[in-house]
Amino acid sequence: MQINITEKSPILVSVEVTLPWDKVSSHFSATFKEITKYANLPGFRKGKAPTAILLKRYRSEIISDLAQRVVPETMKDVIKEKDLRAAGQPRLADADLKHKESFGFTAVIEVLPEIELKDWKGVEVESLNVSATDEMVNEKLEGFVKSATKHQDITDRAAEDGDEVTVALTAIDGETDETVTDIEKYVVYLGKEHTHPFLADMVKGANLGDTVEDEFEGPEDDAFKEWQGKKVRLYVDIEKIQRHEAPELDDTFAKNLGHEDLAAFRAKTREEILEQLEEDEKNSTEMRLMSKILDDYEFEVPPSAVYGEAEMMVRQQVMPYMQYLGDSPDMQKMLEGMMSRFVPSAAQKVRTDVFLDAVTAELDLTVAEEELNEELQDYLNQTQEEEKSLEELREELEGRGDLRFLEQVILRRKALDAVVGEAKIVKVDELTKEPEPEPEHEHGPDCDHAHGSEEAETKVEASGDDATSSEAEVSSEA
Repeated sequence: MQINITEKSPILVSVEVTLPWDKVSSHFSATFKEITKYANLPGFRKGKAPTAILLKRYRSEIISDLAQRVVPETMKDVIKEKDLRAAGQPRLADADLKHKESFGFTAVIEVLPEIELKDWKGVEVESLNVSATDEMVNEKLEGFVKSATKHQDITDRAAEDGDEVTVALTAIDGETDETVTDIEKYVVYLGKEHTHPFLADMVKGANLGDTVEDEFEGPEDDAFKEWQGKKVRLYVDIEKIQRHEAPELDDTFAKNLGHEDLAAFRAKTREEILEQLEEDEKNSTEMRLMSKILDDYEFEVPPSAVYGEAEMMVRQQVMPYMQYLGDSPDMQKMLEGMMSRFVPSAAQKVRTDVFLDAVTAELDLTVAEEELNEELQDYLNQTQEEEKSLEELREELEGRGDLRFLEQVILRRKALDAVVGEAKIVKVDELTKEPEPEPEHEHGPDCDHAHGSEEAETKVEASGDDATSSEAEVSSEA
């Protein structure tokens, strides 16, 4: 296999590949067999036309089909052999066939750029002091209580304070006999301040299946706008009566969840909240640090990498709703609508990866076998694929080409740890606000100072091409 790589730009390379006939002959035979099934040439029975004539008549179809069979796997080998930092799928630009000699093609592929590192050690960045407040602890404990609350359907007694009563509600204008309200399911919370007082009085004492009727003269500020200032006849059908029995937040409740007592439960909850706050702030500090470092760099990033990262971010956001929307048009519409919002964050993530790859090379970082195995084991534990062994998972990932990706993730994490380790972290109670740009003053006809408009225009044009080219490409790709 002959390979020739030409750099078209820092983020795009052209790959010319020539494969000897023995590498493509079996694929050619399969392609040719498909062609002969539908080839219809005057003077020849179907499937009996000479190869040379078929090659001439269906040359473009043969080359296209052969490329689909050969190019994807070949490009995987090329990327691995030449250690290309591929950032997207190859796009076929050209292909040519020399029967019984060779098959050649040209593909273009976006790659992550190589950058020259500046001094990245000793960068100062602020990090917030965090603490778990009593309010946070109480809120989380209330969540435990809510999760343990039992919902009991009431069928053997009348509705009373503390019940939630689901009703079908109809209201008819007393003067016009027009139906002004027709709600199939309306919940009346008995004993709660926010419920409608007249409806609560109607429902209280009623049993499941009852229909309660009454007349009501709505005040001008009634919660139901259509009742305001009107006399209405109300019809309420009692469809469901429920009681929510919440457990007491006490030692017994704490013990049922595996804690010594309520005090120990509170302490453990506070500890968990603090751990999460510290982890979140660690991540935020790393992002602030990388943002500060990357401010000194100007380089393009491949649009396909940005688009892929943005798509991943979007899917993580909507994952909880996937089971409800599935692959519906609504889901696709929502994903497309969210993409543009995530492009800036995705572009910054790709820029960070490029920088960390350069740090990895500078520090000559490597992934030890035990580190890789530990990562694989964590994956097995999280996915609960107990029937799959570490070796089986490794073979599976290697077959898909994902093992290399996993190693890259580990290396970038180690590089980030190195950068953070060399940074000057300043703990603060409040982050320093970035200075706001001074408002531009108006230039009157008597203004005699230099505006520097020509110089400013030149700078914008010079830097704008570099600064916005990536965004333009990303937008068109997305």
